[in-house]
Amino acid sequence: MKRKLALGLVFVMCLSLAACGGSTGSSVPAELAASAPAASATQDTAPSVERVDLAMGCSTTSTWVYSFSIAMSEAVNNKLTLSTVYPEATSGSSAHYEMLDNNSIQLGTATTYTDQQASEGEGSFTKAYTGLSSLFPVSLTVCQIVVSADSPIKTVQDLEGKKVAIGGRGSPTSAMSEAVLSALNVTCDLSVSTHEEMLEMFKDNRVEAIVYFGGAPYSGILDISSGQSVRLIGLTDVDINTIVAASPALSKEAIEATSYDFLTDSVGTVRCMSDVICRSDISEDAIYELVKTVWESWGEICDVVPAAAAISTDDVSSMFLPLHPGALRYYEEIGVSIPDGLKG
Repeated sequence: MKRKLALGLVFVMCLSLAACGGSTGSSVPAELAASAPAASATQDTAPSVERVDLAMGCSTTSTWVYSFSIAMSEAVNNKLTLSTVYPEATSGSSAHYEMLDNNSIQLGTATTYTDQQASEGEGSFTKAYTGLSSLFPVSLTVCQIVVSADSPIKTVQDLEGKKVAIGGRGSPTSAMSEAVLSALNVTCDLSVSTHEEMLEMFKDNRVEAIVYFGGAPYSGILDISSGQSVRLIGLTDVDINTIVAASPALSKEAIEATSYDFLTDSVGTVRCMSDVICRSDISEDAIYELVKTVWESWGEICDVVPAAAAISTDDVSSMFLPLHPGALRYYEEIGVSIPDGLKG
C-alpha cells in the first residue's frame, strides 16, 4: 500500500511540473535524477590499465645488441599500451642472468649459448638460473677468425701459442670463442679487453688474430679491413662437428662471400643465436603485446640495424629457453611451428 502511495505521489509531482510549463527543464525530479546511474560515465568507459615498466639490459654501448635494443624500444614504445621498454647499458649480456634473477631488469639480451650455460649452471655460471623465458631471436651470431692477409696462420690449429683477442671478459662472445678453441684443443695466449681495445690491438699488431662471435658483416671487421688487408680463417667440417659435439647450443653455419668485400668464397664456421629473454613472471598479456609489436615493427627495426633482417619467426625454433606464455600465444596464433621443448 505504501509503495503504491509513493508511486502515486511521484506521478502527481511530474504532472504538476509539466503543467507549470517546465518544457525546457527535466521532467524527472532532481532528487530522482541525481540517483540514476550515468551510463556514459560508468558503463561505456573502460577501466584504466597501468603500464608496466620493463628495464632491458642491453650490454655495452659499443655492441650491436645495444644498437638493436635502442632501435627496438624506439620502434615499439609508442605502440604499446601495456608496457614501456627502457634500455639500459650494462657490463655485458652474461651479467643479465643475475640482473634478471634479482629483478633489477625485466628483459635482457642474451645468446642461446649462454642461455644453456646459465640454465644449467655451467661455464662461468656458479648456479643454475630458473624463472627465465625466451621472447625472440635478434641476430645470427657467427664465429669469425680474423688475421692479417699476410699472416702465416692458415687454419684454426695454427693459432696454437699465438696471442689472440676474444673480446670482453665474461661476455658471451669471449665465452663462445674460448669454447671453440677448447673443443679443438687449441691453446692460445688469450687477450680480453673492451671491444674498442680489441680492434686497436689488432691494428697495432699487439695480437695476431681475433676470434669473435658477432653478426656478419661485423662492424669491427669492416673497420679493420678499411685500413688494412685481412682474411677470415674458416673451420673445416671436422672442426665444426667437434665443436658442436662439445657445445650443442652451437651449430654449423657459413659466412657468405657477400658479407665482406675481401671474401671471394663462403667460409665455414659455427653459429648461435642472439636473443632477448625475460623474467617468466611478467604478465602474459604484456608479453604477448610486446612480442607481437616487435615483429610487426621488424622492418622498421631493420632499417636501423640491417643485420636483424637475417632473422624471421622461423628462427624461434632454434632458441633454448622455454618461451614465455605470452610469446608462445603469439607464435601459435600466427602459425609458427614450436618444438615441444620450447613450450614450457
